[in-house]
Amino acid sequence: MLYRKSRGGKILFLLIILIGFCRPMLFSQRLEVSCTNKPLNQLLVELRHQYSLQFSFDDVGLSRYSISLNGHYENEEELMNALLKGLSLRWERMGTVLVISPLEVVKEAKFYVVSGQVFDRISGEPLPYTHVLINNYNTVTDLKGAFSYKSVSDSLFHLMASHLGCFITDTILLPDNTHKIYLTPISHDLPEVIIKDNIVQHSVQVGEEPGQMVLNSYIANYIPGNGDNSVFNLLRLQPGILAAGEQPNDIIIWGSAEGTSRVQFDGFTIWGLKNFNDQISAVNPFVAKSINVLKGGYDVTNTDVVGGLVNIAGKLGGVREPAVNLFVNNQTLNGMVELPVFKKSTLLFAYRQNYYNLFD
Repeated sequence: MLYRKSRGGKILFLLIILIGFCRPMLFSQRLEVSCTNKPLNQLLVELRHQYSLQFSFDDVGLSRYSISLNGHYENEEELMNALLKGLSLRWERMGTVLVISPLEVVKEAKFYVVSGQVFDRISGEPLPYTHVLINNYNTVTDLKGAFSYKSVSDSLFHLMASHLGCFITDTILLPDNTHKIYLTPISHDLPEVIIKDNIVQHSVQVGEEPGQMVLNSYIANYIPGNGDNSVFNLLRLQPGILAAGEQPNDIIIWGSAEGTSRVQFDGFTIWGLKNFNDQISAVNPFVAKSINVLKGGYDVTNTDVVGGLVNIAGKLGGVREPAVNLFVNNQTLNGMVELPVFKKSTLLFAYRQNYYNLFD
């Protein structure tokens, strides 16, 4: 009896192990699908009843898809991948439920970009520091007269460009193009002004930003001394800059100490300005296109000095046709020649000669 019980127990133990090993094979089932142009929601309902599957889906949304499928599948993953192949749907398993949901399509935002450059219509010179208004957005051109604006809503751009001494240009631009905007210089004779009272004004600001002035060659033509030492004479006539003769050794802005201000021409610092007002100027006025004066209140990105800063932008030269400028007075002979080379280059020659001792 003991021998039989022991032998029967071993047999029962082996049967339990065999059943546990073969259970997945016994309970697994092959999934068969055969349909033509059947709505996806109806097909899922049939599969649910036929194979006891559990689905979660939008019945109205899946009714828009027609399925034609014929094949055998080893598991649920193969079946779901075949059902949703090429459709804007995705599936995932949550426990025993197969959840079907639409794919999330992320639309990339479309940008409209307008860019361009502002030029002088007569000389073809780029105009730096030109005020540009694009769809009520204010910006200023860089040293090369270039500007750029990006929008996510507007495909047409209303542009207004204004530069001191030029007509205002008002136009409509299309995006994704590099535009060339030409401004026409203009001058008006102003009537004389009679000052009757000397009222002290305590809230005067020159320009749109405090402590900043922008001067250009159009205005310099009407300032005394043009063609001779006009670059620095023009600066001397501006408010906040020490007048000529008061301090001939350096440029003094807003009462700054000597040596704390800096003059730059196209980014290069001009040294040795002593007695520049009594002798020929270090900068030929014919090659100076724009002068940006920062009296104070600027950040450290501009310079490392604590006084004023004068940025002089030089001309690039006209690329359309040759040009000659000549000026003669009782002290100085000044001239400049512009020769276009190819289509994008220009040779610019400028020369000055003083003859202070001529009458001696």
